Amino acid sequence: MAHVTQNERRAFEIEQAAWNALNEIGATDEVDFPLSLTKLAARWDIPVQEVQFRDPRISGIISRNNGGAVILVNERDTTVRKRFTIAHELGHYVLHWSRSTDGPPDDRVDTERILFGASLLSKEDREANRFASALLIPAPILSKMLEHGGNRMTDLLGAFGVSEEVLRIRIRMIRRRPWLLHEVKTATQYPLDAR
Repeated sequence: MAHVTQNERRAFEIEQAAWNALNEIGATDEVDFPLSLTKLAARWDIPVQEVQFRDPRISGIISRNNGGAVILVNERDTTVRKRFTIAHELGHYVLHWSRSTDGPPDDRVDTERILFGASLLSKEDREANRFASALLIPAPILSKMLEHGGNRMTDLLGAFGVSEEVLRIRIRMIRRRPWLLHEVKTATQYPLDAR
């Protein structure tokens, strides 16, 4: 049996959480992309609002709202940036808010424009970024598209509604974990545990 690190196991849990979220709204095929993030947020009763923050460095916030949550995104950001921010904030909701037994924790304000700078972001922000990329570019859907010849960068950018930076990072992430391409959607346990 292969040795599985805690980081690898957590990466799988995050991938699985994103795939489960997609299943909740029936977004498990190529035709469902680019993903409607507002549809997913609405499924969880989380309104999404575009606002003008005083501090233009703020990308988004997930905040308490009458016993629930609301996501605020910077109206000045590009469409692909807003999409990533919404997915990131949904990542906080799924990965971090659900762990709290007393309801949502303190508001989460994301001011960093850096997507995956490991040394600059908190562990929770790195996890929310991983969730966002798995939600926007699910490995099983990417695999299907690549199998059907959809490997031009412009086609993939349009299909997933993401920036080139996000797509490149996601592809690099998947190359380091090729099992993601086939095992996330059917796995009930971490794939390497079964080997």
